[in-house]
Amino acid sequence: MEFFERSGLVAIGSRTRLLSERLLRDAREINLLYGSDLKPRWFPVFYLLLQDGACVVKDLAASTGQSHPAVVKVVGELVKAGLVERKPHPTDGRSSLISLTAKGQ
Repeated sequence: MEFFERSGLVAIGSRTRLLSERLLRDAREINLLYGSDLKPRWFPVFYLLLQDGACVVKDLAASTGQSHPAVVKVVGELVKAGLVERKPHPTDGRSSLISLTAKGQ
């Protein structure tokens, strides 16, 4: 931590990043302690699907304030974990409908 004492406010971005990483790690450990394998970065998308039902990535991104590519990545991870599924949108061939699986429920 000597680096931060020497560099002062100039290193605020680096210090904030370390703090953020620590908070995410602690949140992950708390989730695991309570038997949940849900990663903290998945929570906003997962929660919206749980509360609002099936949704398209564009709407998930807008609601969470995350970028479209970030939400696509989270959805991909949630699909791999078996918590959500992608289905073709019934009226828009360009979009997929994202919904929770039985495991996700």
